[in-house]
Amino acid sequence: MSLSAWESNGQLAIVYAIFALSLYAPLSAGVLSVASVCSGALGGFLLAVMMPASGVASIYTLLLAALIGGAAAFIMSFVLLRLDSHYLAFATIALILVTYVVVLNASSVTGGAVGRVAAGTLGWAYLCVALVVCCWTFARIRLSRTGLAAAVVRADPLVASGIGINPRHIQRALFTVGGTVAGVAGALLASLLEYVDPTTFYTPLAFTSLAAVVLGGAYYWQGAVIGAFVFTLLPYLLQEYFSANLDQVADGVVIIAIVIFFPGGLIEMGKWIRLPELGRLAAVVPGRPAAGQVLDTEKAQPTSLPAGTAGTAGTARTAGTVQRGRPDLAQYTARKEHDGAALEVRSLTKIFGGLRAVDGLSLAVPTGSIFGVLGPNGAGKTTFINLLSGVLSPDEGATIVLGQETTGWPAYRVARLGLARTYQNIRLSQGLSVLETIMSGSYSRQRSTMAAAVAALPGERRERRACADEARHLMEVVGMSAAEDRRAATLAYGEQRRVEIARALASHPAILLLDEPTAGMNAQESAQLGELLRSLSGQGITIVLIEHNIRLVSEFCTHAAVMHSGSLIATGRPDDCLAQEEVQLAYFGRRSDAERLESLRILRSDPGD
Repeated sequence: MSLSAWESNGQLAIVYAIFALSLYAPLSAGVLSVASVCSGALGGFLLAVMMPASGVASIYTLLLAALIGGAAAFIMSFVLLRLDSHYLAFATIALILVTYVVVLNASSVTGGAVGRVAAGTLGWAYLCVALVVCCWTFARIRLSRTGLAAAVVRADPLVASGIGINPRHIQRALFTVGGTVAGVAGALLASLLEYVDPTTFYTPLAFTSLAAVVLGGAYYWQGAVIGAFVFTLLPYLLQEYFSANLDQVADGVVIIAIVIFFPGGLIEMGKWIRLPELGRLAAVVPGRPAAGQVLDTEKAQPTSLPAGTAGTAGTARTAGTVQRGRPDLAQYTARKEHDGAALEVRSLTKIFGGLRAVDGLSLAVPTGSIFGVLGPNGAGKTTFINLLSGVLSPDEGATIVLGQETTGWPAYRVARLGLARTYQNIRLSQGLSVLETIMSGSYSRQRSTMAAAVAALPGERRERRACADEARHLMEVVGMSAAEDRRAATLAYGEQRRVEIARALASHPAILLLDEPTAGMNAQESAQLGELLRSLSGQGITIVLIEHNIRLVSEFCTHAAVMHSGSLIATGRPDDCLAQEEVQLAYFGRRSDAERLESLRILRSDPGD
């Protein structure tokens, strides 16, 4: 292949890389969309119309293409993001078909089926600068508050809502970023081809860009760039070594081999990306373990939180922003000044079909208490905690959090009020390290914007370092200080539980809901968790503990309630509740029932009958 051919293909690879980044943007927040091609069509035809007609400078054309592409994506997001999963992907493919028909019929502007000449090639300088700017933008977003939020939303929107993130807001922001980048890519493609028609921005471009993202590594923005270059240049490289037709076969074989042997994409082949990228960003903490140090669970024991009052040494929350230092959770004692109950539910009812999972439940959780909720499997405990946290809306009744009625609120609004939670089944983001996972919990307390992160403003960097410092201290609190750079989802079960609790604490909650936190822990680990809960309660945090570990509830809880078949059957001190006959019947049944069941078992197993 001649030098000029390599040059033209290299330019095309840059444009495809920018298009691939435009698809990666919404995908990073869990939105599989190829609608960026539509924004690219706007940018491409804008350049074709403006360059020969008005002689507008190229840089202004690109900026205008970015603006129009982003605006179009922002408008489209209000419709498309109402859909989920593959329905959204199919809708965006249909949108490309609609765009094709519009371009075909708007002949006065687009030239119709004949197309339109796009005069004025922008050249290497514009292409390279555009790619560098796009890479810088995505690198800064990845390290920002928005980037962490997007990773959580992509992994589990329910968890994202539980730590104060509005999933739809994050998805719309990155959908708009994708449209902005696509507008630039469309203008660059039109300039490179010097001609645009209805087929220029059609499904082949969408599928090529999407294939580049998958081939390179869908979890990394670098993967989109690498995948685009490989996908574009590989066929031409193979033409040098294979005859006609065989080069296409070889191209297919190579791509299939990459997908089989490197399912995470080419980006994972070299392992040159250090996960996470946050390790170098925070200030060095004296005595901090070296990156990659193996966690010793026998030595890494939970520590108590710093005692003190609001405004003392440590971290204070001023106007909702993060300050440098360690988290001083004692500041939440100021939230006691309401009616006396941190949580209250009145006649709470939730019905699934014919099942009354929660049936007329009324109780109050005193501020600063450790409130245990017991009950056999199927009693409605997890449904109860889902109603409190806003995951579910009640069919009847009301929920009151910190003196404010939250009935029907979305989960992210309840979380921002001061309520954090963990889950019955551990839910940690697949691609995040322990440090990043805990930092994501402080999302609702940060105020830096995505634009501030892209511009690398000093305030955004200070806030991010402060969050990293707090996250490291919380790792010490839960006994995970040596696991900073390890992927959270690869830890042992008990360690993942600790990380989940630390993530909840990162939001500085006034109320902490724990759904079976000792599941999978041994007696020693359960006792350590109990001491940690006692320390948190002593500093003003109200804890609601859903548990099957009766010993833990009896020893560490100050109040308890017992549920059975969706109803409250006992409330008061833990030992008093457990001593009630109705509670014992709910757990163990009647002796006469047990005797009859044993007689029936013996009768059926008697070989003489």
